[in-house]
Amino acid sequence: MSNHVMKEDENKIKVSLIIPSYNKYPVNLMTLYSLENQTFDSSKMEVILIDDASTDDTPTIPENNNFSFHFKYIRKEENQGRAKARNAGILAAQGELIIFLDAEMLADSKLVENHWLHHQEEENLIITGAMYYKAVYSFIFPEFNRKQMRDIQNLTKRMKRFSKRLNIYKSHKEDDAPFKLITRKDIQQQAYKNLVIKKSFFADEIVKHFGNGLEGFQFPWMAFLTGNVSLRKDLLDKAGLFDEQFVGYGYEDWELGYRLYKSGGIFRASDNITSYHQEHPISFNKWHEATNNYFLFTQLHPEIDVLILGLEMAKIIDLLTMHETLKEYKLLEQAYPNQFSSFKDDFHSLLQTVALLLKLDLKHKGILNATGIEISKKTQREINEMEQLGNYNNLVTVFEKLVTP
Repeated sequence: MSNHVMKEDENKIKVSLIIPSYNKYPVNLMTLYSLENQTFDSSKMEVILIDDASTDDTPTIPENNNFSFHFKYIRKEENQGRAKARNAGILAAQGELIIFLDAEMLADSKLVENHWLHHQEEENLIITGAMYYKAVYSFIFPEFNRKQMRDIQNLTKRMKRFSKRLNIYKSHKEDDAPFKLITRKDIQQQAYKNLVIKKSFFADEIVKHFGNGLEGFQFPWMAFLTGNVSLRKDLLDKAGLFDEQFVGYGYEDWELGYRLYKSGGIFRASDNITSYHQEHPISFNKWHEATNNYFLFTQLHPEIDVLILGLEMAKIIDLLTMHETLKEYKLLEQAYPNQFSSFKDDFHSLLQTVALLLKLDLKHKGILNATGIEISKKTQREINEMEQLGNYNNLVTVFEKLVTP
């Protein structure tokens, strides 16, 4: 009897990879091919592709492919957004470890194994590889701009097979379909890494200043980037799933990350769980979706940690100044819980107005007028006191920036 139980456990799914996809064919197929190349035991991993009502050839994937891993394909008949799509994947997942991966991410061969190993070290971990952003050209899209085509021209010189394919593209250009630069074999041989290009990413600054442990960083939950992140399923059960009110682009991941943080999640970045974003044409209509979703985030969590994000989003301050400002605000709360109440209330109101102005797509000038509040003599006195204390320079400067016409 005991032997039978052991055998069942050996064959049990340990890791579930959840990939939402909407009109990502054929890059999503390359992502699936990269998951065949894993050093982790493929019999203990499953890949769940949630097709969020794609109108491209995504539905042909299960019909035309037999993968080396356990594969589940879930088709939604109506597009519902990434929060609902990922939740469908979570509910279907059997693994004790969940890895969220975007549909356009090529996975390094050790991605699954290294995610798994990180989680053997400590409880309540959330491990992200997405903060080490890398980009790769896997297809040539007709909508690519001149810079992207120059990148491809330079990168394909590194390997004869790729320069040959570029020449074929130039001589037999098809305007209506992506042109394949890499093949399944290139993924198996990891030759695609010759087409990798380094791009700047907001997280570069975070890991540079705070390291992989994100020590002291005031927004560790920013590491919950669902392009490539993992956590144990029981931590998800504790914090809850993605909030399905989020539709469109942005913030559904950070909102869950924030709840995970408040539930005791410990965030770490890692440079050994590498994924490569397959470059595709850039959409310029996502800003309004993002500002709407950010406003929803602030309604769900009207706390200073979330409201203060609007300052960086509105380009009023940069990321590191935002970190220092929140750090000083928390220091003020801790040191003087019953003082500076007028300043705290006004600062909170100003931040709420920033979030609203972002949603309405209005410039941040005149924030003070938009709040309907007046800076009282009491608030001004408190600001003067804070200046004399000397520990709140960023906080005072940001406040004054917001109230200056």
